[in-house]
Amino acid sequence: MKDSKNGKGFYRALYSSLLDDPEFRKLSSDARHVFQTLKFTRLSNMAGIFWCDEGGKVTISIQTGLTLERVEEALNSLSDSL
Repeated sequence: MKDSKNGKGFYRALYSSLLDDPEFRKLSSDARHVFQTLKFTRLSNMAGIFWCDEGGKVTISIQTGLTLERVEEALNSLSDSL
């Protein structure tokens, strides 16, 4: 599936300081991995919004290599950290 004219997908960026942020570092490794996957997945829009229904959770599970249960725990952790 081509997401852009060059076939590489859309460019997405994160601030490099995110990795040093104390709040980000408090998250579990699974939550950090899921967060970064949500940011970069082709299924999120340019605003970084990802519809996280059951199909979306399965997609994130496949993309991260985490079990569905671990993805759900990570999403709950991210939601609780807001």
